[in-house]
Amino acid sequence: MEKELSILIEQGYKAGIQVFLLVNVPKSEQHQEIMQSPCAFNQIDYFWRNRKTTCLDLVPDLAYVDFMELYNKYTKEYTEMLNKSLKFENIILKADKYSKMTKDILSIPVGINENGGLQCIEMGNPVANGTSHYGIIVGPTGSGKSTLLHTIVMSSILNFSPDELELYLLDFKEGNEFKIYEDKKIPHLKCLGLDAMQEFGESVLQSLWEELERRNKLFAEASRSGQDIKDITAYREAGYKMPRILVIMDEFQVLFDTNHNKNVAYRAAAKMSDFVSRGRVYGIHFLLATQTLKKIFETSSLYKGTLEEMHIRIGLQCTEDEFVRLMGDDNAKKCTYKSEKKKGYGIYLENDIVSEPISMQVAYLESDAQKELLAMVENDYEDFEDTEKNIYTFKREESPVISKTDIENMNANNSGIVIGEPIGMGKRIAIKIGKKKKSDMLIVGEKQESIDNIAIVWIQQVLAYVRMVQYKRLYLFDGSIMIDEPPLIEEDIYMKNQSGMVLVDNIFRVLITIDELYNIFTERKQRMMHGIRKPEDNEIIYVVVSNYQWIEPMIRVMEQRDVSEFEEMNMEFPDVEVNNDKPAPSTDDPFALVNSMMDDLNEELHSMGMAEQSNTGKGNKISYSKKLKTMLTSGYFCGMHFMFTCQDASYMKRLGSSELSVFHNRILFKSPSKDTYAIIDTSVDLEKMDDNMAVFSDGVNEPELFRPYLWVKKD
Repeated sequence: MEKELSILIEQGYKAGIQVFLLVNVPKSEQHQEIMQSPCAFNQIDYFWRNRKTTCLDLVPDLAYVDFMELYNKYTKEYTEMLNKSLKFENIILKADKYSKMTKDILSIPVGINENGGLQCIEMGNPVANGTSHYGIIVGPTGSGKSTLLHTIVMSSILNFSPDELELYLLDFKEGNEFKIYEDKKIPHLKCLGLDAMQEFGESVLQSLWEELERRNKLFAEASRSGQDIKDITAYREAGYKMPRILVIMDEFQVLFDTNHNKNVAYRAAAKMSDFVSRGRVYGIHFLLATQTLKKIFETSSLYKGTLEEMHIRIGLQCTEDEFVRLMGDDNAKKCTYKSEKKKGYGIYLENDIVSEPISMQVAYLESDAQKELLAMVENDYEDFEDTEKNIYTFKREESPVISKTDIENMNANNSGIVIGEPIGMGKRIAIKIGKKKKSDMLIVGEKQESIDNIAIVWIQQVLAYVRMVQYKRLYLFDGSIMIDEPPLIEEDIYMKNQSGMVLVDNIFRVLITIDELYNIFTERKQRMMHGIRKPEDNEIIYVVVSNYQWIEPMIRVMEQRDVSEFEEMNMEFPDVEVNNDKPAPSTDDPFALVNSMMDDLNEELHSMGMAEQSNTGKGNKISYSKKLKTMLTSGYFCGMHFMFTCQDASYMKRLGSSELSVFHNRILFKSPSKDTYAIIDTSVDLEKMDDNMAVFSDGVNEPELFRPYLWVKKD
């Protein structure tokens, strides 16, 4: 009977059975055991308090207990308690806002624990023998995980000043978790990632690591003054300022998922491992949240030891199996016993090795009240330094924009030609143009709109350079016009800048323009060889070949095929009389005689379809392929730089790796073609890549995902 009663007491509540015990025995060992059951009450003065459920007190007539009366009262109050949430204002004192310190410990109030006391998430050396600096939060859909995350954020903002605590918030799914903080001027917020990507997460870790190294240098500098600075607490005690940093990642498993970008996943995992080893010293803390740990290591690059070093554990509405994964075997049964199956309740474990789990109710903050509090914080910190530029916000679906004014400002700073922004907290992607470094660019993507936009961004910056310059510095081969499609640049832009550019708008001007460019190249080269320099030699010449796939003569030149039908000497002009009679070569000039013989032979080969590609002049046997490749290979020495765009990757694949090698800089947009991987060897899934993103490679560093600028005519 005792065994059955014990099972009923311990497990009955899972089946909706609540056992009431009226205990009339001394406070013996048996009594203490019974009082640990989920249905037992402790007598406190004139009322009884439930041992398991907080905020439930019964005040029966101690002289006479009517069981049905007790049962009905319990049922009513228990039902009310189930539907009653703990209000956020019950754990926050506005009078004490921004007053808490983080020198020794980071203590964030989040709710009320089973003992009726304030429950805080605590990190720092005074906690659990100095081992609790990082935490894991697990809660399935509907468990109140979102409520907890917002409570942590709002409690942090209201309890600490930005000089005491900085926040980095990253949501790796959906992008709605932290959206309420978007466009808010909250100085505590340093980073806000909405629908963050792996690449963004990696960049945040890298930025934080740079901050760690910066803090390490500050510690070293302070130590040279005779003080022994080993951690952030000692640094603060020495009189220096330094806020702690709390990084909150929701659905953190996405960052380490090898099914996405495995290279990024492994690098991020290695960096996270470094943080759990060193971050605590510099006051950098992490809270990683997810719905379940069940498959965390199946496709994750995260080291098991990394998670094991995150000793703070919080479980919301977890199953017993989930508690085993989160809290460990020894704590799982205790957690299951203490767990309340209602939203807002959870289990807090200060340290999964040395601490005991404690149940808690998380404070809830309604959306309207949250907005009011955020507005209050904005008002309080209206004059805070750099509030406008304080936060870096990443929204996956948005493209960064660039305008004429932006370009003029960048020109003043000599930023080079900028093409976009990184997926993360880094410098904008810029191409330095000059004679010291080869900077030819190849852009490939299936969407013409995407490749045309980046070409326009490039051209607009070039035009900003060439305005008011008499020397022509931009040559544009526009493939769109050549097939009667709308031009790449609008007519009014061309008319305003025609003094500084050459527009190649039909296929029969392609070879002529290649000749013109080659002549400029050779003339500059000759002057350089003889130590002569003209003013125009200092000017950079930009050559843009837009929509290469539609420029047939250019394709044949690049592929070293016959271009005779596009040569000026082979064009038919029915309305114009052409004198084909050639003057007889001078017998006094043997070289002229040889050249004439070679020209006759070449014309005969043309008629047989065997001619070498076109020459630039009499006696000059350099093919157009040789001319163009020479300029692509060595043109930058003479200030000549090329950009090619192509919608079809197969055209580039036909060139082969040797011909493609002239393009050191390359950009790939979304494409289902496997041929694109021959252009850039990347682990990014180009078929699933977002339309507003691209992969950039400079031929030296690891290819990186970025968001190209979108040209806007707002000015």
